[in-house]
Amino acid sequence: MLANASPTLLAILVAVTGLLWLLLRRQRAPEARNPSLPAERTASLPPEKYWSDGDSRFRTCFESSPDPAWILADGKFVACNAAAVKALGYSVCSEIADAHPSHLSPEVQPDGEPSHAKAERLMRQVEETGLERFEWMHRKADGTDFLTEVTLSRIMLDGRVALYSVWRDISERKRVEKDLQLASAVYENTADGIIITDPNGGIISINKAFTEITGYVLEEVRGKTPAVLKSERQEEGFYRQMWGILKGTGVWQGEIWNRRKSGEVFPEWLTISAVRSANGEVANYVGVFSDLSAIKRSQEDLERLAHFDPLTDLPNRILFRDRLTHAFERSRRYGHRVAVLLLDLDGFKIVNDSLGHPFGDRLLQLVAERVQQTVRVEDTVARLGGDEFALVISNLLHGEDAVEVARNLMAAIQVPFDIGGHSAHVTASIGIAVFPEDGEEPNTLIRNADAAMYKAKASGRNAYRFYQAEMTQAAQARLANERGLRRGIDNGEFEVWYQPQVDLASGRYLGAEALVRWRDPERGLVPPGDFIPLAEETGFIISLGELVLNRVCQDARRWLDAGMDVGRLGINVAGPQLYRSDFVATLRRALDTHRLPPDHLEIEVTETFMMENPAEVRRILNAIQAMGVTTAIDDFGTGYSSLASLKELPIDTLKIDRAFVTHLPDDPHDIAIARAILAMGRSLEFNVIAEGIETAAQREFLEAEGCAEGQGYFFAKPMPPEDFVRWLQARQELASTVPA
Repeated sequence: MLANASPTLLAILVAVTGLLWLLLRRQRAPEARNPSLPAERTASLPPEKYWSDGDSRFRTCFESSPDPAWILADGKFVACNAAAVKALGYSVCSEIADAHPSHLSPEVQPDGEPSHAKAERLMRQVEETGLERFEWMHRKADGTDFLTEVTLSRIMLDGRVALYSVWRDISERKRVEKDLQLASAVYENTADGIIITDPNGGIISINKAFTEITGYVLEEVRGKTPAVLKSERQEEGFYRQMWGILKGTGVWQGEIWNRRKSGEVFPEWLTISAVRSANGEVANYVGVFSDLSAIKRSQEDLERLAHFDPLTDLPNRILFRDRLTHAFERSRRYGHRVAVLLLDLDGFKIVNDSLGHPFGDRLLQLVAERVQQTVRVEDTVARLGGDEFALVISNLLHGEDAVEVARNLMAAIQVPFDIGGHSAHVTASIGIAVFPEDGEEPNTLIRNADAAMYKAKASGRNAYRFYQAEMTQAAQARLANERGLRRGIDNGEFEVWYQPQVDLASGRYLGAEALVRWRDPERGLVPPGDFIPLAEETGFIISLGELVLNRVCQDARRWLDAGMDVGRLGINVAGPQLYRSDFVATLRRALDTHRLPPDHLEIEVTETFMMENPAEVRRILNAIQAMGVTTAIDDFGTGYSSLASLKELPIDTLKIDRAFVTHLPDDPHDIAIARAILAMGRSLEFNVIAEGIETAAQREFLEAEGCAEGQGYFFAKPMPPEDFVRWLQARQELASTVPA
């Protein structure tokens, strides 16, 4: 029977027989103690009891076994082989003989059970069942622990029960298992999709993320190739190149477009790696991919934010310049003209400040829509910021062809806008510069169109102008004036002068108009007409106006304390001061700070400004009058006010503009206008004062027509505060010497 047994089975039978025979011959060796084991467990094993000269072949078989082997009797080791001694890090078997298994183990096993109790339990269990296989943590002589898989079987030796133990170090196997478990967890739980194919591309396995990204489960794609995801966005040459690189290098990675089960096409970043067997042949392909959809959307959003205006969705300044550059390139190639139009809204600030920023934002959106509807699809419309728009008009035979575009834009914009039940009226000032005549690179052409646009505004607004060379010089001068204004306000270069106002009949002093002057360190005294309009456009008028208001209140308080009768001091207030700042609060604060009685101030507002938004002006003037400050319409007659509007406005005084006084009493038209204003004032019970009186004839005419008050060089020029005080003191001293 044994003759027909396999060599392996025969070797096992021989080894077991030899071990049994050796145990029957076992004799104790001289005592040898292991300092790491208890003294009662270190009795020596006399090999003569088991190994006789006639049993050398069994001893050889036992000692040559590659796996550690033990014999246990009465709960302790009674024999071991060389593999066991080596595995535990000892020199000879006698160092660990007669030891309880727990003495070659840590105090507690990995499952938490004490080693001694667990060993006793398992040995009793094997005596009953005959065989047990389990994991056991051993401890080497150097104190390091390692995990083993133990096979413990019951045998009979010399009529007594013994235990035969064979074990194997499974530390490496456990580490590999742990790594495999980790790899499996990563495979199943990674956010990246993973696909594994056979060498021919047939799908073997996919992970959960693959299903989440593509919508396919394993049963739907098993055995198919990854072409099931093909989007048709890439041509066949793309895939041929991809497989060429993969076969040549074993790795390919790049961006690819695939299709989900739903039909949606999506971008992914894919890495394919070839997995080779021991002989170098490709065993599998592993593909790992990330869905780039969210990243692509973010990139598109960032790209849009970088190149488009978020309010109007028009190209911004950056994209505008880019498109202008491309237009230049096409123009050079085909020989046509390119026009840049800069469009600025007239009256937008009034609408924005009076009705609120949300209203203004909606107005800009509607303007953007109208401008786009007015031009061709191939033309570029951009918003450069604020209420300024820019256009690139290409394929023009002549630069003058842009005139039609400008006229159409002006006509479209001046139609009232309906916003939430409110009607908004704005117009457009447009500057035009033409490539290549007015500039051969974007910055130059834009700068020149900007200069032309300011020329259009200066000409009365709601107009267009072409660029001319002198416009650049004017723009540079304007920029220098802006810097000068800022410096002048910061450095205290502005002064307040006073021009007296008198009773025409008696010549008695009634008050004065406060006039701002700029003493520039380089240019000297700058006329108001050279800086007031610029201050209004740039917004500097707000800080400048507050400076004048406080200076007048301070001067008036000082003169009152000195016993002088300063009368009523008029202060000009520009429209932006009322719309862009809380002027009423500023006025109240100035009066309180300087302890000035309000009846010593009069606020003068131009007629043109009042008519732009009568309702808002009425609200502000009512608040001013409620404080006890009087109000006046300055430059009356130059605007387009009506009796219906005037009677609703809280006004105390009308000031006849100097333009209608200069040619009195000779010009019949000025005579008619002056008489009409005086009649209007009487009918509406307004006080009327004439500005710009320079001759006795003018004074006599106005007095005869019923004008009570006057102001002009005939009485006194505008004077610095020191000269004004001397003039006023002289008049008051003279008046005190005249008999009543």
